[in-house]
Amino acid sequence: MVTVGANNYISINHSAAEKLNLVEGRQIGVAQDKENPKDWFLVLDVEEGFVLKRKESSNKQFYIQSSSLNREMRESLGLDLRTRAFLCLKS
Repeated sequence: MVTVGANNYISINHSAAEKLNLVEGRQIGVAQDKENPKDWFLVLDVEEGFVLKRKESSNKQFYIQSSSLNREMRESLGLDLRTRAFLCLKS
C-alpha cells in the first residue's frame, strides 16, 4: 500500500516494500500516466530520483518526502488534505 500523507510524505508499507525489494537509500522515481492522469507508478533503480528513507517508527516501512509531488498527486486524484492510502500493484 502507498499512502499520500497530509504531511508531504509518501509512504510505502511493509508488504509493498517487500514485494518491490526496497532498501533504505535506494532511489526511486514516481511517474504519472499522461493518458490516465489518475494512474501513478513507482519506477525502481533510477539514477536521479527520490531517496527512500526508513520510517523511524517502523523499520519495515519506507517513505519519500516531496511537497510538490504530494501536491501534484493530490490534484490529479482530486484528494483533499487528509491522508489517503492506495493499493500497490507490481507489474
